[in-house]
Amino acid sequence: MASIGLTIPAIAVASIWLEGPLVLGLDATQMVLLAVTVVVTILTDVPGRATRLQGAVHLVLLAAFLFLAVNPNSTREPFRHSTREPSQDGKRASYAAF
Repeated sequence: MASIGLTIPAIAVASIWLEGPLVLGLDATQMVLLAVTVVVTILTDVPGRATRLQGAVHLVLLAAFLFLAVNPNSTREPFRHSTREPSQDGKRASYAAF
């Protein structure tokens, strides 16, 4: 825990003087989830005491993280539309997704 807790801030500070951008290795979905988690954590810690609702929000964020960690392609796949295509005999219409 100490190596993670000290290494990442040290690299972040060192990136001020190093050339090139600091890349966290996170895609857009994970960056948004990280930002929301940081904001919710700050809002929970500022009053000094957490409520059940705030705890539930943290659990929902954890569930979202676990879901996206297990199924990462769920955010990258475009929405599928159903279209009607005529059947071979021309009498019935069948539904197909493209």
